[in-house]
Amino acid sequence: FILGIDLIAQSKFAEGAAELERYLQLQPRHVGAVDARESLGRAYSALGQLDRASMHLTEVVRSYPQRAPAHAYLGEVLLRQGRVVEGVREFQIAANLQPGNPDALRLLGIAQGQSGQLEAAVATFRQAIAMDPLNARGHYLLGSALAASGQISAAVPSFARAVELDPENGQARADLARVYDCRLRASNK
Repeated sequence: FILGIDLIAQSKFAEGAAELERYLQLQPRHVGAVDARESLGRAYSALGQLDRASMHLTEVVRSYPQRAPAHAYLGEVLLRQGRVVEGVREFQIAANLQPGNPDALRLLGIAQGQSGQLEAAVATFRQAIAMDPLNARGHYLLGSALAASGQISAAVPSFARAVELDPENGQARADLARVYDCRLRASNK
């Protein structure tokens, strides 16, 4: 069991998954089975085996519905499978289980944006920023959601703050230049 977890932590996903599968075959009801299944879900996700990842993570959240990280991992797998509505639901559960966790909110906002719920994504990113105002990614994500919803002028301060907090973020700099350009073109009409 510990060898499998350790291998996965070292990004040796195939080897770690094989160890954990053996462990589950030998001791399916052992106290460590839930950790093994969650780690298997993460490993299979990394290996691109999304159906297997989903199977293990679904079993974890079914058995332990209060386990927020498993809901977030499952949400990520579901999004990658194109099951956006289900993915948003899992991220919402994870965020509700960890109300003070800005990372959970950022993941929920990303899922909402991917599902076309741009107003909800904007509100969620604002909530995450209120909890973690120095997180450049949060400001970048808010700017992206605002720009995608057509609120170009409102996106400028978010992208600018993202660049201020993380000057090496080339995507934030490029998007800031893009929204400035859009705003300039709109004012010249």
